[in-house]
Amino acid sequence: MKKFLCLILTICLALSVFVIPHKETQAAGGVQARIDSLLQLFPHLSYFSVDGKACSHASGVACNTGNCKLVNVINARFPEYKSANLNDASTCASFARFAYYYIFGLNTYNITSNSTVVSLSNAKVGDFVRMNNGAHFAIFLSQDSSYVYLYDSNGGVADPKTNRVGYNVRYAKSSHTFTIYRANNYAAIDGDTTVTISLTAVPSPNGPQITVSTNGTGMYYEVYKNGLLWVGEPIHASNWIWDFSMWNLEPGIYDFRAQANRGSVGSEVKSYSFTIAPSISLSAVPFYNGPQITVITNGTWMHYQVYHGGILIYDEPVHSSSNFWDFSKVNLGPGHYTFYVQAGANGVGSEVKSYSFMIFPSISLSAVPSPAGPQITVTTNGAGMYWCIFKDDQVLDGGFSVSSSRTWDFALWSLAIGNYTFHAQASHDGLGSELTVYDFVIAAPSGTPSPAPTPTRTPTPTRTPTPNPNASKIRGDADCNGVVNAADAAAILRHLVQLKLLTPEGLINAKVTQGTNPVSAADAAKILRFLVQLEKNL
Repeated sequence: MKKFLCLILTICLALSVFVIPHKETQAAGGVQARIDSLLQLFPHLSYFSVDGKACSHASGVACNTGNCKLVNVINARFPEYKSANLNDASTCASFARFAYYYIFGLNTYNITSNSTVVSLSNAKVGDFVRMNNGAHFAIFLSQDSSYVYLYDSNGGVADPKTNRVGYNVRYAKSSHTFTIYRANNYAAIDGDTTVTISLTAVPSPNGPQITVSTNGTGMYYEVYKNGLLWVGEPIHASNWIWDFSMWNLEPGIYDFRAQANRGSVGSEVKSYSFTIAPSISLSAVPFYNGPQITVITNGTWMHYQVYHGGILIYDEPVHSSSNFWDFSKVNLGPGHYTFYVQAGANGVGSEVKSYSFMIFPSISLSAVPSPAGPQITVTTNGAGMYWCIFKDDQVLDGGFSVSSSRTWDFALWSLAIGNYTFHAQASHDGLGSELTVYDFVIAAPSGTPSPAPTPTRTPTPTRTPTPNPNASKIRGDADCNGVVNAADAAAILRHLVQLKLLTPEGLINAKVTQGTNPVSAADAAKILRFLVQLEKNL
């Protein structure tokens, strides 16, 4: 009888060492089923270790032997989880991390992105528990008014407790703090067989930032470049961000695809296509007879065009990523030009870069002098020229010649004695050349009595004229005498060479060309064209 009583006392003493499972544990469909499955692997008072035995180190310190380090347990007993990259850990953290991944397929290393913090009052079976600001980690099972019941290792079980597993171990709410994490795929694991996936993208020229979220346990993504699979791999998380602007992508057409998974169930495939266009830079060094243009791109080819006066004159591809055009060597004719270029690679074109420039007409004057008047020849590469001859600062004749070369033989003009100035300017597509000037004198024949000398007077200083409110306001009337004639063109030319300045009202009347530029020889030329009826109006 005494032996029987001793046996009963021994059994009671042994039972007092163990924690009796809490009777109010609630089943929760798929989540509880996975916890029950895990409990078959690591039952109450077993050891989470490589050899299934206790570690020799003290509680709460790193494992010296490696027997209960998470990476060693996975390598030895669960090699199928190696790709999960659960991070190395020892003691309580090892078991809690492994259990959370076993139940939900989520890595606690990314817990802030794959889980949501909930209040202790709303905790559910399977939630991840962080106690006392990280002093202990466990899996939530249930709670009552005074206690929280957990599934953990190296926690509140009887000694020896190093890496020892406890199921339904209770912790007083009054003595501990609890932070509860709810897996984002909780509903899916707990019985919802529908795997959903969402994809959002923020585009940028260098590549989008793509975010994928799912209620599954992970996902698989692929990136196709120009129609060929470029990269693809599984992601062991329910939320992930790809920032392709950091990938330094080459130009091309890309297609991103992602599918979520949970066990053998997969979601629909979500995709996002984007294009990386080649970059292109254009630099130009201007010269009077055409610029030097350099184009550089990270593409494989470029296509350039040149327009002259709105008409295409050059159009061809260049099979290189850098090219140099020296238009100063091309001998371009006068006119307005625009250079366009676009780079490309893998069927994708860059933005179009352009550069506009002008080639002004050139003009040359040669003269063969004679006492009766020189023979003057003017040649230009333009479409014509404006000319004017002055006698003693008064316009004698002028006009527009629709030719690129013309000769004036003033010996045949029977010019009177006096001082003469010949002006010529080339023109093409509204562009004028520099003004060419030739001065000559028609003197009295030898033997002709010289006129009595005129007494020399001190010249009166020239002053800027004061505007007259009654002066004429007629376009082209540069000298403000009320009529438009060749004298107005002469007045403009004298103003330009500062022989005699126009009045402020005259400057307003003299501006007959378009634009905001100051009065120029083009205004004088237009007045002369108007007088010979080559212009309909001023």
